[in-house]
Amino acid sequence: MDADYGRAYAQAIPDAEFRLLPGTGHMPQSETPDQLLPVVRDFADAHATTRPRP
Repeated sequence: MDADYGRAYAQAIPDAEFRLLPGTGHMPQSETPDQLLPVVRDFADAHATTRPRP
């Protein structure tokens, strides 16, 4: 699949975002975790409804 397919897929899902991770295929968690983890953290932080207390 190409990036245009991913962009179109994300546009069909409310609040979804498409992020292209260079050098990454179908397994970003093992291929480029250093790129994936900040994206996942940012998404989770932006959509969190509660925060843990220190």
